[in-house]
Amino acid sequence: IGMVGLVEDLARTCTLDFKQAGDLILLLGPLTGGLGGSEYLAVVHGLITGRPVAVDLAQEKRIQQTCRYLILQGWARSAHDGSEGGLAIALAESAFPGGLGATINLPANSGVAVLFGEAPSRIIVSIRPQDRDQVLTHLNGVLHTGEFRWLGTVGGTDLTCTAGETVLFQEAVADLQDLWSHSLERRMTGGLTTS
Repeated sequence: IGMVGLVEDLARTCTLDFKQAGDLILLLGPLTGGLGGSEYLAVVHGLITGRPVAVDLAQEKRIQQTCRYLILQGWARSAHDGSEGGLAIALAESAFPGGLGATINLPANSGVAVLFGEAPSRIIVSIRPQDRDQVLTHLNGVLHTGEFRWLGTVGGTDLTCTAGETVLFQEAVADLQDLWSHSLERRMTGGLTTS
């Protein structure tokens, strides 16, 4: 799909990378996604199976309009879709450009489906702490219950994710970026396995 549009103010645009330590990380859209048809199943288990999560067009419109509004207001410092690879991959991709890590706090029962499940209508956004109240007021006025969640904070050089008291993973952003950036080379030389 190719799209063409008009950006009226180039100062009101957004890139995917985290900008500054201390910024707050927000998920627009539902937390969970399905593993059907996911990169996780394909890469980790060698399976191409299952059905992707169906798109709720009304929800998609709400999420997209909300993200656009946050950008136009200057509140969103970064924005990145959470589709291919799921939440964990989108967070890592947001950390790579600036080398800024993050601490993410998920509900206690979170696992593989939350980290790597894929679903439409999900965008990871970072905002300044001083904009939190204005952003929250806006979100409460336009989104439905369960359509947004505060995930954590930008900072450090590690990407750390917890579920309640359990650390799901803690990895250096530089190490993750090396794996991501050189995955094709490793695959070609036999240095990367899928098991």
